[in-house]
Amino acid sequence: MPQSASLALVPLVTTTASLGYAVAEFTFLSPFVRAKSIPPEAIGTFWDYALVPAVTPVLAFNGTSTIVGTILWKRLAGGTFGRSLVGWGVIAAAAHFVFVPNVAGIVKDMIYKPATAREGQQRWLRLHMIRTLTTDLPAFALFLAAVYYGV
Repeated sequence: MPQSASLALVPLVTTTASLGYAVAEFTFLSPFVRAKSIPPEAIGTFWDYALVPAVTPVLAFNGTSTIVGTILWKRLAGGTFGRSLVGWGVIAAAAHFVFVPNVAGIVKDMIYKPATAREGQQRWLRLHMIRTLTTDLPAFALFLAAVYYGV
C-alpha cells in the first residue's frame, strides 16, 4: 500500500468517528427538548459538567482530519482528482470549527441562564444538525471518495 494511501485512511477514520459522534450527540441530547419531565435547570447542569468531555473528541476528530488531510493534500500530485477530493475534505472538516462562536454562545446561555436551557438545547440541536449536514457528512464523503479512487 503506497504511503499516501495509508495516510488517506486517517482522515477517513476520523471523519467517520466525527460523523458517528454527531449522530450519537443528536440521539442522546434530543430528549432534553422532548422530555418535559427533565427540568431546564438539569439541562444547564448537564452542559456545565459535560462540556469539556464532550468537546475533546470533536477537537481530536476534526483536528486530526484537518491536519492529516492537509499533510496528505500537500503530498499528492497537483491537478489530480484525488487531491481535489482531499482538499475539499480538509475544508469541510475545518469548517466544523466555524460554528464554534455560535455553539459556545448557546451553551453559555444554557449554563448561566438555566430557565431557558430547553430552548437553548433546541437551538443547539438545530445548529448541530446544520453543522453535521454541511461539514461532517461532506468531509466523510469526500475522504471516502478519495480512498475509493485510490489516493
